[in-house]
Amino acid sequence: MTKVGVLGGSTAVQIKLPHPILDEPKVLLFVREGDTRQFQDLVRDSGIDLIFIQRVCTIKEVQQEVASKKNVLKKYLNGFDFILIDARINIVKAAKELGGGMHVLMRKKQFPFPVKLSGQNISQTDIIKNVQSLIVDSAHLLVSGGKDFTLACASTDALTTKESVKNIM
Repeated sequence: MTKVGVLGGSTAVQIKLPHPILDEPKVLLFVREGDTRQFQDLVRDSGIDLIFIQRVCTIKEVQQEVASKKNVLKKYLNGFDFILIDARINIVKAAKELGGGMHVLMRKKQFPFPVKLSGQNISQTDIIKNVQSLIVDSAHLLVSGGKDFTLACASTDALTTKESVKNIM
């Protein structure tokens, strides 16, 4: 279990699993302004490594797409299994810019999970490993002040019974 960060009073936690939950996850990756082209090229050039990333965009791009229509944000986000966000972006501010704030994302359990995409001496290989470790072999949960939480660690569509048991144990 790895504590990744604090999101609006809650703690984001990553738990490593022996088997991936989804066969073909759909991922939305939020990046900083000006970084979109760089990461779109990285996804395209990585071949099979990052094929599950369906969209690379900025918060402002999504904000402009959903601003003209009401209640579209939830439908838009429901099209993705995971939402990743560049660790340099303030998640609480980004959620407010999208409209509705953190409670909209947390209620849906579709919170943006921070991923390290840049830094001193970080290579493309490191970026690919960071993204894959969050998607392929991990489960995510947001722990707030309450006593209860829910964690999805298996899928009947993607895993056999033995694989599901290994993920739970």
